[in-house]
Amino acid sequence: ADKTRHLEELQLLRHRIVDLENERDDDNSVCPQCSNIK
Repeated sequence: ADKTRHLEELQLLRHRIVDLENERDDDNSVCPQCSNIK
């Protein structure tokens, strides 16, 4: 359970990094990896 939770946290961090990079490029708030709208 802890391992999956850790993986989920890593995925959330990765998505947050992707979101930050996207905000730098343009104002699109869509994560290209998961296509989730903030």
